[in-house]
This record gives sequence, structure tokens and C-alpha cells, in this order.
Amino acid sequence: MKKTINIISIILSVLMLASVFTANAAQTGEKVGEVTSVNTFITAPKSGDTPNLSVTKDNNDCEFVTSVYAPHGTGLEFSVERDGSHFYMKPTDFFEAGVTYTAMVFLKVTDNAFSDDLTVTINGRKADIYKINSGIIYATCDFTVDGAGYYVIGPKEVFGAAGWDIIGRNELKKDSGDIYSATFSVSKAFETIPIKVAKLENGVKTEYGMDGTDYKYYFGMSAAGSFTVSFDLQTKAISVTGSNVTAAKLDYSYIAVAGNGMQSGFLNNEIWNSDTLTNQMRFVSTDVWEITYRNVKPGKGYSFLFLADGLWENSFGGTYTRNGAETKADFRGSNIKFDVNTESDVTLRLDLRNFDYDTKKSTFTVTIKPLGFVPGDITGDGVVNINDATAVQRYLAKSVVLNDDQLKAADADGNGTININDATAIQKYVARLINQLG
Repeated sequence: MKKTINIISIILSVLMLASVFTANAAQTGEKVGEVTSVNTFITAPKSGDTPNLSVTKDNNDCEFVTSVYAPHGTGLEFSVERDGSHFYMKPTDFFEAGVTYTAMVFLKVTDNAFSDDLTVTINGRKADIYKINSGIIYATCDFTVDGAGYYVIGPKEVFGAAGWDIIGRNELKKDSGDIYSATFSVSKAFETIPIKVAKLENGVKTEYGMDGTDYKYYFGMSAAGSFTVSFDLQTKAISVTGSNVTAAKLDYSYIAVAGNGMQSGFLNNEIWNSDTLTNQMRFVSTDVWEITYRNVKPGKGYSFLFLADGLWENSFGGTYTRNGAETKADFRGSNIKFDVNTESDVTLRLDLRNFDYDTKKSTFTVTIKPLGFVPGDITGDGVVNINDATAVQRYLAKSVVLNDDQLKAADADGNGTININDATAIQKYVARLINQLG
């Protein structure tokens, strides 16, 4: 049998309504007549039209029980209404461009009147006919409203019961050029409102989010009021304007790390696993997170991303520059990659204190602290900086004593002797005039 939306529940509802109607008809002894033509619309349906069902009756071979009009494969709500002498179901809103609908006609047929050559046409098309029992049949036909429609979808508390489903009242209307827009309102402040724009054409739904991707677009409302959502058909860019519109903050509970852990000690040997407790970062302070991996083995091309709430759509990447350097993080950016030259403790840090969805400001730091010595790292903090040059100078001035690992690290130019040239080499390395020490 041909599938229609929730067909079993619709049939049960119709049969219940049919019993009410036929009881009333029996009191008058009137037969409505066989339906051979069902004109679901007086004219071709367009986006924004109100459902209008009319029936042409040609003879008295069967009774017209009820008509059902329903969208096919959508999440719209339905209501049953009384219209003159019959019941029908329709969307609670108006017709939507690009939606495929199912029109059905239910007929009560006397045994001697039913035959295989009974035909029903809907919108000029011959409908499929199904026999429910000896006295009831239904005819059904699908059709699609012309054109493509664009709709805002989002949380129910903002956009009504349909929420992330398409509904007619949330349709964007052509503004100017390739821009479509619609104005909505909220009755209270919202720190974060996620939305997408859904295109519906020929029954196919395509969703657009931030920067034309599939990821949600976020904004906030500082107080109750209206906001306007605009969508550019060419660039697929979403924008939201209004006097109370604010840049949304990232709404999250924790930060996790996912990457190529391998059998190295990094990421607890998890390989690109976003759903793990072992790689959740430690809360340092508001919007600052940190995690340390011990005894990470030497290797090239360690790679990872920070994930807010473990979600790929809320990922932070970027380009690693050097050990211990605070670096710009890229929201939904590329994987962060770094090398480990000797067995080390690796600390990852993410700072989201200045992040919002407009500026996307955030930073990350990768600190690699070798377990042995590293040329130039006299202080042993895992970072070669001006403090190490100062340590060499103080050693030469005999104001500090260095241990064996520190003495090895102090030979920054690798010539076997510790002198002022080692302090100079460290200074050049910090100034990025040279790329390597030792």
C-alpha cells in the first residue's frame, strides 16, 4: 500500500468522523453521490494560500464521507474542522512552497455499486484507490506546491511548537535582490539562540547555518523585543539585526580534546574520540581550561582539536607556532599540529574568556616540557625564553649554580663550552633570528 504521513492514525480519525457524519445523513435519507472529481484548489496552489477543499459530485452511487488534506513527510500539526456538511483535516498554517502534500478522499460505497473501474481524480490526476473494508474506500494523490521556500528553524521557545521543523509562519519573504527576510519576537532575554535557514524545494529539505555551513548560527537577545533574520541566496549567509540583538556567548559545560593519540601517551592513546571522559580538560578559571599529558613519546605530527561539550561543530583549532607561545585559536579551524623531539610532558591550554560568535576571539597554548634537558632551556620550564639567556649570564657571573642537566642545556650553541656566545644564541633564538639551538 502506498505510504502517506501517519496514514493509520489519519484513517482511524477519519473513520470516527465518518460514523458521525453518516449517522446524520441516515436521518435525512440523503446520498451525497459518487465522487469522480476532487478539485482540491480552485487555482494551482501557491505558497501562502489557505487550504480550500471542494468536491464535484456526479451521481448517487456512493456517499461522500470526508476529505483529508495533509502535508507529506513534514512535522506540521493538524486540526479537524467542520466545514458545512463534511469534515476535513488541514495544516494549521498555510501552504508552503516546495512541500509535497497528500490529498485523500474517503468514500462509503454500497456493495453493489463498488467496482474495479471506479475512478477518482484529484487536481486532474487519476488517484490511487484503496479498499479499507466492504463499505469504505479511499483515494489518494501526492502533489507539490510550486517553487522553493526558505524558512527559519530553531528552538521551540522562540519559534513555536514546530521548533526545528518547517512551518509556514516562519517563512522568509523576498526583500530585495537575493535577500529574503522575516521578523520575529521574543518575550524575554536569551543569551544564546541557535538558528538555521531551511530551503524546501520539491519536497527536498536543505539546511544552511553559520557561514553557509551546516553548523548552527548563534545570536542573543539582551531583552524582550523583535529581531529580523535575513538570508542571502547567493552567499548562503545568515544575519540577524535588531535593537536588542547581541553577539551570543558559547553555551557549554566542558572542554574535551580529540586527536591522534596513538600509542604515545598523548590523549591517553585515544584516537579522535570526542566521546571520552579521559580527555576532558581541567577547569582553571572561568572559560580557561588546561590538561597535561605525562611522558609523551617523541613523534612528528601530533594533531588535535579542542571540543566544547565534545561537539565537532564547537571545535577550536589553529596553527602551532612555538613551544609555550599563546596563539590565536580558530573557531572550527584546522587541526593543531606539533612535534615532540624528546620524551616530554605536554600541557594544552584553551582560553575562551573573550570569545563570542561575532569576534570568535580565543587563544591556545601548547607547552612541551622535556623530561631530560633541551638546549637553551636552562630553567627547565619547557620553554626557551629570555629567562634562559639571563640564567647563562648569571652562571658566567658565578651568581648561580647549575646542575648537570642545566649545564648541558646552557651549552646552547653546542660547541662544548659555556660562554657569552650561548646567551647570545638564546637571545637570537627568542628573536627568531635562528631556528635551532644545540
